[in-house]
Amino acid sequence: MNRKSDPYHDNKLYHKAKLFGPDGRVSALCFVDWMRAIPRVRGVTWTTDDKAVNCRKCLRAMQRLLRLKNDIRQKARRPT
Repeated sequence: MNRKSDPYHDNKLYHKAKLFGPDGRVSALCFVDWMRAIPRVRGVTWTTDDKAVNCRKCLRAMQRLLRLKNDIRQKARRPT
């Protein structure tokens, strides 16, 4: 999201939730440190719905994971 598409800063940034802690903490897919919880910043939220994600880093990571899954499936289908 940029300033032109959100002039009033009312659109929320949705991260893809990756890990859930027993105390309710959530780590996003785009965060490098796997135990880092999403910061409590106004307008930053997480979701488990792939269609609702609008964080660019999370979207790129989701595409990478999808490519890896497809590669694994292709290799499993090939006869040896």
